[in-house]
Amino acid sequence: MPVINLIVLLAICFSFSKSHATEIFENYISARAAGMGNSFTTIVDNKDALFYNPAGLSKIRGLHLTLLDLGLGTDTVSVNSSYTNLTGSNYASVIREFYGRQVWFGINASLGFSMPNFAIAAYDSLNISFNLHNPAYSNVTMNLTNDFGIVTGAAYSFLPNDVFRLGVAVKRVTRYGARVPFGPSTLATLSNSQINALVNNYGTGWGLDSGLLIEVPVPGRPTFSAVWQDIGQTKFLPISGSVRPPPLDNNAVAGFGMDFDWGLVAFRPSIEFRHANLRDEQIGKKLHGGFELALPILTLRGGIHQGYWTAGVGYDMKYLQIEAATYGVEMNVYPGQKEDRRYLVNIILDLNMDPTFGTSGKPGRARPSPYQRR
Repeated sequence: MPVINLIVLLAICFSFSKSHATEIFENYISARAAGMGNSFTTIVDNKDALFYNPAGLSKIRGLHLTLLDLGLGTDTVSVNSSYTNLTGSNYASVIREFYGRQVWFGINASLGFSMPNFAIAAYDSLNISFNLHNPAYSNVTMNLTNDFGIVTGAAYSFLPNDVFRLGVAVKRVTRYGARVPFGPSTLATLSNSQINALVNNYGTGWGLDSGLLIEVPVPGRPTFSAVWQDIGQTKFLPISGSVRPPPLDNNAVAGFGMDFDWGLVAFRPSIEFRHANLRDEQIGKKLHGGFELALPILTLRGGIHQGYWTAGVGYDMKYLQIEAATYGVEMNVYPGQKEDRRYLVNIILDLNMDPTFGTSGKPGRARPSPYQRR
């Protein structure tokens, strides 16, 4: 099939850049996407299309003013004690506290405006992680990045029945932080001044994402996606003579999904091949799949992420949505070697209005219930 050949060709063409040795760092992840294995580029239909697939902006219905989109994530059940340690002033002792452990915290917040074919958002995303690897000669890799960004995008549907959708997104990001390895000798003499010198990096950069959707106009609406995020890698220019912070790595994605809409109930399965450009990463870490079962008010999700199960639930009260998910991240080379089980919650306050009063005027678009956004 020509469309399948196109997606395979894109995946092959993007397979020529460096990879991460252990964790594959995602530049953005939402609880809704995480619950279904982060297989989301064919499904996304809200402002998150700015971060997953700009072509999905053409699937937005109505006008949306997102006053708050707060995400909180962790991989530890002792959240309070770990948070207290992480917010202390003695950073060197904090790192020693987590030596031999695997710890991740993520906080992100955004606000924005979206409408059919257009969206703009401002966001702040903080990620902190400590990862022990190479037990024979113990090393701890500390990842600390904080991004402040503004992103805007536009999309357009070509051909009848939205057969072909194309979108682009542009962003300006200021990044703070670094990814730094510490060996045993360094840990023994680690001081706050050393850490501040290593992570006190600032930089600004501009990034470009592009995406397309090809939808077959038959029951189930089979949809193919191809996305290239951070085209050519988004690098940061150092500010005030500081060291350049780590870049936003480019990410080539190919996906396939379907949408079975039965009015008050919808079922959306999806599979995805992410980070096709990281040729040194194992295929199992690039494969993602999942589903979304949308019911009135409640949505259930499940899937596979880098070889580990995922699950999620969403509660939609029209203007207030709560999304929760758990997923696994492979911290080593092969799926199944070293899992980091993570938990993520999104709280969204979204003032939305559908000028079409619940009907889109397009075939295959069922009228949603009063408390269900698509």
